[in-house]
Amino acid sequence: MCAGDDGLRRDVKSMLAHDGADHSLIDAGEAGRAVDMFAAELLPDDAPAVPERIGPYSVRGVLGAGGMGVVYLAEQKNRQHPGIAQIFESGTTSAPGGAATYIAMEFVDGMSITEYAESARLDTMARVRLITELSQAVHHAHVRGVLHRDLKPSNVLVTAGGQVKVIDFGVARALDADDEATLATFTGQVIGTLAYMSPEQARGDIDAVDARTDVFAKSASAA
Repeated sequence: MCAGDDGLRRDVKSMLAHDGADHSLIDAGEAGRAVDMFAAELLPDDAPAVPERIGPYSVRGVLGAGGMGVVYLAEQKNRQHPGIAQIFESGTTSAPGGAATYIAMEFVDGMSITEYAESARLDTMARVRLITELSQAVHHAHVRGVLHRDLKPSNVLVTAGGQVKVIDFGVARALDADDEATLATFTGQVIGTLAYMSPEQARGDIDAVDARTDVFAKSASAA
């Protein structure tokens, strides 16, 4: 439930009304105060502690409690960014050769960032704005612990409306992973596209690869 979803909030309030629970939290505008100010009043004495996470969601507070359970305000870990092609699902499926890994992503109808800049005859400032949007999208991924590892013009598309979209996270890696937490890679294996790789990535030096690798690739793509 999002903080600004008034319709859903009214529905929750209506359901909780049958219990006579205190609904002041539902009308409160600051979800961050939920646990500190209201959880003790909303939850029964024998209720379990408020969890930090429920599945892929970070719990931000308690919206209410009733006979059916507790309603939490939560935030999805992998929030969507307009500059990143949306990933709908990933998993494994059976295939003729055995199990196969798949990623279901948003279809982006656009052209590479370099082709777009040339075809639209963008001036220097317009090109800088595109790189700024790309940087914001890559930063969004980094702060959520995702390293792309294959940034290049063909993996950065621009729609007809001028929206930058980073695609192809097939060899992405978790920044805090202890090992190669990717779909199909091995320690010491060179992953990415040589022309855009940072030196440490080209050497296969996994321990040295971090967010700076994507910054290097982004700069090489813009050059």
